[in-house]
This record gives sequence, C-alpha cells and structure tokens, in this order.
Amino acid sequence: MHVSIPNGSAPPGPPQFVTNNFRPNPNLKPEEAFGWAVGARFQSADLLSRGDRFLVKGSYDHNRVENPIEHEVNILAGCFGRPFPPRVNGGTSQNVKVANATFVGFEVKILYDS
Repeated sequence: MHVSIPNGSAPPGPPQFVTNNFRPNPNLKPEEAFGWAVGARFQSADLLSRGDRFLVKGSYDHNRVENPIEHEVNILAGCFGRPFPPRVNGGTSQNVKVANATFVGFEVKILYDS
C-alpha cells in the first residue's frame, strides 16, 4: 500500500478509506548521473571601512541523468464519491522511466558585513 486516505465525502460513521497501492515495474534500468561543478570565491576585509568584510562566491553545475526514474501516482476518477464502501481502490503508484535529462544551474552568494 502506498497511501490510505480517509474519504472526506463519506457519511458520518466509522472512517472509510481510499487506498493507493504500489505496482512493481521490473523493467527499469538503474538511474545514472554524470555531473561536474566549478566554483570561485573572493573574500576581502577592510574594503570600505575598517573591520568590514566582503565575500562573493559562485558556482556552476552541469548534470546529465540517464534512465531517470520518477514516481507516478494514478488516482481513479470518482474514488472519493458515492457509494461509500469500507475500502475503495484509489488507483496505483509506480516508478517509471522518463526522458533523459540535463540539469544546469548556478548559484551566487554576496555578503557584506560592516
């Protein structure tokens, strides 16, 4: 079972649940990631006044992912409506392959303390 959620649309009385079950996917290949990052940092003191501190640093990342795996949740239409059985099949959850991906990003931090 992935999740079991109380059915909020059920009439008053004992709790009734909608369940979502895991479904195996034996055809998945392992997810592989290849990446690199580069960064630089500059720091100085007494730049504008005595005792101050200035810092700037930045980095750039590049990651390529082959066989990325995503968690897919399928909810059946109407599973939260009438009738109100004690347990309702609310769909399935499964890990699935998605298209290969490339993630690129950068980060910059600037700090001035006087």
